Amino acid sequence: MSDQNTPMGQSSASAQLRAVAAGMTGSFFGLAAIRVWIQCVKYRTYTFTDGDGFSLAINLIFCVFAAVLLAYVAKRGFPQQLRTVLAWYSVTAMSLTGVLMFLGYDSFRGLGILTCTLAGTGLVWGAGSWMEFYLKLQAREALFCALVSLALGALGAMVLGLLPGYVSIMVSIVMPTLSFVLLRQALASVENKSEESSLDGVYGSEPRITWVRLLAGLALFEFVVGIGRGFPFGEAFQLAPGFQIAHQLAVVALSALAIWLVLGRGRFIRYSALWRIEVVLVAASVVASASLGWWGLSIGSTGITLANSLMLALLWYTAYDVGRHYPGNRFVPLGVIWLVYTLGREVGRAFVLVLPPTSAIVSLLEVFMLLLVSLSIALLFGANVPRTRELFASLRKAVASASPAADFTDPAVAADSTAPSSAPLGRTPVNLIVRYGLTQREAEVVEALVQGKSKAQIAQDLFLSENTVRGYVKNAYAKMDVHSKTQLREKYWGR
Repeated sequence: MSDQNTPMGQSSASAQLRAVAAGMTGSFFGLAAIRVWIQCVKYRTYTFTDGDGFSLAINLIFCVFAAVLLAYVAKRGFPQQLRTVLAWYSVTAMSLTGVLMFLGYDSFRGLGILTCTLAGTGLVWGAGSWMEFYLKLQAREALFCALVSLALGALGAMVLGLLPGYVSIMVSIVMPTLSFVLLRQALASVENKSEESSLDGVYGSEPRITWVRLLAGLALFEFVVGIGRGFPFGEAFQLAPGFQIAHQLAVVALSALAIWLVLGRGRFIRYSALWRIEVVLVAASVVASASLGWWGLSIGSTGITLANSLMLALLWYTAYDVGRHYPGNRFVPLGVIWLVYTLGREVGRAFVLVLPPTSAIVSLLEVFMLLLVSLSIALLFGANVPRTRELFASLRKAVASASPAADFTDPAVAADSTAPSSAPLGRTPVNLIVRYGLTQREAEVVEALVQGKSKAQIAQDLFLSENTVRGYVKNAYAKMDVHSKTQLREKYWGR
């Protein structure tokens, strides 16, 4: 029996979680306030699968403003002074959005346009400003904060969804200010931390086609989600209270499960596996909705909504991970990812809105959605995407080194180990990826071999099979043109 299944293992997992959360305050989870605001203003606390034309207008304005800001940042940079001005504008615009909604923005056309504009432009940096804080966190800390914030936002929206609508609008007025204050406190708590130590710019050498593939896959996937949120006849489907609660509780439960498995028990989940979960969830929801019965539509619509909620955490952490290793401005990955995510979904939403609601069109739409899901799989799950560095590699290393399993040594593995290789005086390792064309995973295996680890240890640390590790070793030996561990060490240290 694994030690992680024993009381000792459970205790170690709890200790790991306490270690991750050590020193954190409630302000670290302030991103939840933005999540609550979004659900109150744009999506009616998910009492429906989506908002109406109002939310579509907000999101399209969001995309336009985000694109303009990205173009400016790419050309002129993103100085602190500009970020401060945007922060004050965002909290003001988002708060005024709630005020206008409470007063009845739909009474006059001009007020409706103003409300959408304030909401769309304010949200860009109202949410994006939190990345400044996240970039100062280590991999496990960032994941913990992201998942807890997602869960807290879901709980808040679940409660508000059961109350009269005006209550959620009143709450939306104070959420931006709460987020603003908590962000200032969170940044003050980590002011001595610097993210620069992990900014190696490794993604600067990544072929552009890699990012085009990933973003195209994301756009197609979100296009399907956008169609699903208005399926089958263009209008958002109203969820019964039981399904509303099921959606939000599922977000909480899955967030808690991910925290426990990854941060507590050291069970790393690969990036591609997370996408497969999303794809399966959306595909199953499409099939359920195809029945067009109340139960089928309710289950399918809840699944689509759940997939969208989980996508927030996946993409936020992706933007954090890419930003830490991006050679340019750290906020660009966040902007690009969120622009593609939002635009793809809203185009899908508009697409289903303009289709004639006939049974033949609905049937074709079902096939079309599944076809696009399949195409997104081909784009997102290709080999070596990205090639220079595996996404979430920092998290995988942190999880492996902090795993409760690391506290227990298998005697058979220990007997198979060789003595670690100490660094030659005055020498640093070469960049194996640049010099020899190794993949990120091959370079990690070589590094572990040079440290004296056996293939069995490496397989355990990297959550791979020994046969897979042997394959990486064989490839690395061939690329580096070596035939022994001695030659491997020499080339590793640049001799």
